[in-house]
Amino acid sequence: MCIEIADYIIIKINEMNQVRAGQDRIRLSCKRLQKLIYFSEVRYMQLNNGKQLFEDNYYAWPSGPVVPEIYYTYVEFQTGEMLPLDEHSGDKLEPNIKIIIKDLLYDTINMSTEDLIRYSHVKNGPWAKHIYNEGLITKEEIFSFYKGREIFVE
Repeated sequence: MCIEIADYIIIKINEMNQVRAGQDRIRLSCKRLQKLIYFSEVRYMQLNNGKQLFEDNYYAWPSGPVVPEIYYTYVEFQTGEMLPLDEHSGDKLEPNIKIIIKDLLYDTINMSTEDLIRYSHVKNGPWAKHIYNEGLITKEEIFSFYKGREIFVE
């Protein structure tokens, strides 16, 4: 399911970029994709009482929470443009998931990748607790920390 979420984000960003010009285009790197997936899941859990968006786990890497499968699948895309593995990934997602992701993309459209990394590095947050051992960040920790909390507040 995580790959389908990643592909759907890529598809939506590419659609958004079709109507944006030059410097206003959203540069989508593997780092940005990871943060968008993470915050999509955070928002999904907030709205669904802790229910997970997908089963894959996050690990605390220097740039923030990372799903290794996503990293190894999309790491070659560092130029700011990505292509989905499956153009029909959105067809596999429930409508409420698509709405949550689209809303998150619009909320973050003017944020830089560095902004997203900074928000994922929030003090006392799930990433901060595990960065020194690059350990597993449990979904329970993520939900517990973000439950009732604004995501994009420092």
